[in-house]
Amino acid sequence: MNKMNTLTIIGIFLVFLGGIGGIILALGQAHSAQNDKKEIISTTKSENKDLKSRIVELKEERIKLSTMLEERDKRISEQNLKIESLNNQLIEKSDYIQKYISGGNSFPSIDVNGIPDETGVNAAITFSLVNSFNLPIYDITVEAWDYDQVIQKTSFTSKEGVIRRGDFSNSKIFTCEMKSLPPNTIDLHPGSFPLRPYRLWVAIHSRNKFVIQKIAMVNYEGKFYAGYLILEYPNWEKLKEHFYTTSPDIQKELKKELDSIPNLMPQMIIN
Repeated sequence: MNKMNTLTIIGIFLVFLGGIGGIILALGQAHSAQNDKKEIISTTKSENKDLKSRIVELKEERIKLSTMLEERDKRISEQNLKIESLNNQLIEKSDYIQKYISGGNSFPSIDVNGIPDETGVNAAITFSLVNSFNLPIYDITVEAWDYDQVIQKTSFTSKEGVIRRGDFSNSKIFTCEMKSLPPNTIDLHPGSFPLRPYRLWVAIHSRNKFVIQKIAMVNYEGKFYAGYLILEYPNWEKLKEHFYTTSPDIQKELKKELDSIPNLMPQMIIN
């Protein structure tokens, strides 16, 4: 009986020890879990802090990179503008050189000049070759015919007027040839002509254009007035019209005379 009690007591004691061990183990595990939790929280906080720091660094790098890209794009844009400006200057200079060599759209014209006598009254006229443009004009040939003389010597027995070569040549009142005429230049043609009404048909060749200039001079109330019309061949575009008077009545009379001069000589030339 005592042996049985002893065993029982020993069993109870072992169970009690086991319970205490379990409690101690549980407490140990709880303490370890608490430490693990603290360590996890600490590690997480540290990692979050490091992550935030890296995010800030990345943001700063992104801002820096964005600034660098903007500066690069700005420099590229400025360089492109400079290149475009230089290209435009090159094109302008090339175009100017081409126009300077060819004469561009410039063309010479004939100007009518009065020659006064000792009293200051015009007693005769002469003509000058004018370049009113900012470019030189090259290879100029001017031939001027007195259209009234051409008409007088022309026979209209056929559909087209016919004139003899000698009569046609004699109707020419002046010619002029020049290799070049500088910009904004007037070249006086030698010789003078009687002061009287005129209808002139003038052919002007240059390197870049062929123009027809019609010149009319009328006697209006005892005084002589002139005007001219310049047409481009062969489209007959009006390039210039000028009257040496501001009077509407005289301009009307001059325009009537200019319109009576054909764009091209209407006759056939025979030997």
